[in-house]
Amino acid sequence: MWCDVANGRRRIKKALFDQQRTVSRRRISRLMDQENLACKTKRKFKATTDSND
Repeated sequence: MWCDVANGRRRIKKALFDQQRTVSRRRISRLMDQENLACKTKRKFKATTDSND
């Protein structure tokens, strides 16, 4: 289940559910906090050019 791609809490929960394991997102969050793991967050879109010329 664990691989090189970044996994968030929801993705981990789905992967465990696919293996017939029942775990809450809160428990996953707590375990990730204990291991100092954090999800990568998407950056907000930022316009880099001004098209109002």
